[in-house]
Amino acid sequence: GSAVREITDELFRYLCATEIEFAPDGVCERIGDYALTSSQVSTISLPSTLRQIGNGAFVGSDKLTELVIPESVESIGADAFSSCYALKKLVIHPGLNEEGDIGSGAFFAANNIEELEATVYAAKFVPLGKVRTLTLTGGTTIDSYFNYCYALETLTIPGTVTSIDCWFSASVNLSEVNFNAVECTSNGFKGGAESDELVLRIGPSVKSISNGMFYESNVTNVIFDENC
Repeated sequence: GSAVREITDELFRYLCATEIEFAPDGVCERIGDYALTSSQVSTISLPSTLRQIGNGAFVGSDKLTELVIPESVESIGADAFSSCYALKKLVIHPGLNEEGDIGSGAFFAANNIEELEATVYAAKFVPLGKVRTLTLTGGTTIDSYFNYCYALETLTIPGTVTSIDCWFSASVNLSEVNFNAVECTSNGFKGGAESDELVLRIGPSVKSISNGMFYESNVTNVIFDENC
């Protein structure tokens, strides 16, 4: 019903249903610890009232294919979506951007994600080996964790980034970088990004790019936004 405020701990463990739908006028604020562990859920639209996702809430729910964490969510527990092997698309709203917002192993072994939208902080909880499209929505430093984006094809860098300490040397399929960092003072792509063809799109907010940022990075086409 629309008055349900919580899916309690272990309530739907091993659930056979493939779809969960929340009422548009619902008030659910919490999905409890291990509430949907090893469920068969493949489709779920989390409600805009949700504030907390508990420890292991969806662990082992290996039919789940897409997930959008709504802006209302304040915390994701440890192992919440661990071993969600079928997950292909993941969107984590940019408010989850501080230490402690996301628990250890929250997306551990969710190894098949191909499309990810998240802050730099949140993205570090996600296995990046098969991510093809990475849209970063916040954060200041892109570090060596992102060197393991083996399948990466499209990368979007937000305006908040001030340092790129990652050469993307393993991203041999990287073909498009949308660069929006207002002022970035490092040599991020220097010598990396060894793809055969790389299109660089410079966003309208960019004020300066440091010397050597794209040195020897196989950029074949540079497109400046008309408002640059």
